Amino acid sequence: MTELDPVDARILAKLQEGFPAHPAPFLVLSQELSIPAGEILDRVRRMSESGVIRRISPMINAAAFGLASTLVALEVPPDRLDEVAGTINAMPGVTHNYARSDASGRCRYNLWFTLMAPSEDELTEQLEQIRVKTGLSPVSLPAKRKFKVRVHFSARDDG
Repeated sequence: MTELDPVDARILAKLQEGFPAHPAPFLVLSQELSIPAGEILDRVRRMSESGVIRRISPMINAAAFGLASTLVALEVPPDRLDEVAGTINAMPGVTHNYARSDASGRCRYNLWFTLMAPSEDELTEQLEQIRVKTGLSPVSLPAKRKFKVRVHFSARDDG
């Protein structure tokens, strides 16, 4: 586990609140946090390189852009999890993926990801490509109703 100091924790908290949509976002963060912009950028780079920060990106409403999207679950043999995750990550339209397990450390559907495409037909085609590339059968779980859940991860050990 990577150790974060209080300054890293403040930066991470601020990034999760909303990255500034501004031509100089690190200057905005610098003013809001009273930390030099260069230091923020160095810390973000270090946290990114160490894997603490996976990505800084917007969350978009795919339907508002006319895109089709679905949540996908895969049952992946544990010894192939990294390989299959790499294959999934390389595909266009995959926003992120994550491994899941239950209390026993195993979950039937253990790799989950979101997939977007310009149309339902292309989404179906991408699901077929996943089946061919991995030899596994993706389960598509399109949203029937949408719920907006705000997730904020604490970077501090609050005990």
